[in-house]
Amino acid sequence: MDLLKVSYEFSAIVWQYSGQSSWYFVSLPVELASEIRQHSKWQEESWGRMKAKAKIGETDWESAIWYDKKHGTYLLPLKKYSD
Repeated sequence: MDLLKVSYEFSAIVWQYSGQSSWYFVSLPVELASEIRQHSKWQEESWGRMKAKAKIGETDWESAIWYDKKHGTYLLPLKKYSD
């Protein structure tokens, strides 16, 4: 079965995980997450992980989004900050 490839564009606020790590995330807008889940849930792997390509400005990378049941949206991890 071929993967469904669809492009989405959105604006969101970057937030930092409150645990001991320095990971940053973007929460996809809930309406967008609902649309993605409606059409592409079959592509999810374990823990609600779905492969994705992300682009911010001129930087793009291969990544994944994870479905967060608590907030009803997908989370996109950003590069971990290191001191």
